[in-house]
Amino acid sequence: MANRDPSKKGIAYSTVVPTPEGSGKWGGLCREALMLGCVGFLVVPSAPWARRLRAPPPPPAVDFGAMLFNVRTWSDAEAAVAFAREIRRVRPAFALGVVVGAGRATALRLLQSNVSWDAVLGAEDFMGGFPPKDRLQPLLAETVGVRIVQLWQNRYGAAPFGQEVLERLAELAASGRGVDGAAAELGMSRATLHRWLKGSGYPAAGVLLRQGRVAAVDIRVRRGVPPDRALRLSGWSSRSAMRKVRGTLGANRLEIDPSSA
Repeated sequence: MANRDPSKKGIAYSTVVPTPEGSGKWGGLCREALMLGCVGFLVVPSAPWARRLRAPPPPPAVDFGAMLFNVRTWSDAEAAVAFAREIRRVRPAFALGVVVGAGRATALRLLQSNVSWDAVLGAEDFMGGFPPKDRLQPLLAETVGVRIVQLWQNRYGAAPFGQEVLERLAELAASGRGVDGAAAELGMSRATLHRWLKGSGYPAAGVLLRQGRVAAVDIRVRRGVPPDRALRLSGWSSRSAMRKVRGTLGANRLEIDPSSA
């Protein structure tokens, strides 16, 4: 599964490790989104925002908003530093994190790399082989689904029906799903989804999905994804189609703060 970018000697990259359709808590996950890439971990959470990788993808890595490396050896550290330097040249705001093993040489290699890490965790600081979600906020804030959830919560407040459901709905919105498809992915009827949202003070699912789908384009472009690709990843056939829906949202459009998008 690994391949080598011909312009970068000595650095192995890989594609996403396939997740069997229907596996995990949420079933088949959306594959074309700004996610957190998790390099070198045996297990990662079964959640829309995480994807396990054998090696980092070649920059600009437009399907990812952040990358977390499990650094256990000197070679792991070298690969993490090499990717970090390359990605920051093409995407300066790309979020980077490392989980550092007990080896002193590994830690020193990272500290001496002149790379600014957004999250540095010690492997001894948590149990289970993967950091708890609350330790990853600097990285998760860069994933498109979590960013859409933040925009919804800023506007409508916390969702009593569950953060994971809202994250899944945001991921579906960011990939262009409609109400029926989203309800089916969540394992409920359209009517149940509508009642759930209404009871929590949220607008109808159709409004939420359109909000998220429009916002996803802006978020991706601000993260360095080419505009045409950002449109396709968000399920739009053309720029004019997106603008038409953006206009119909009116006051319901999600406003993105340029300093935090």
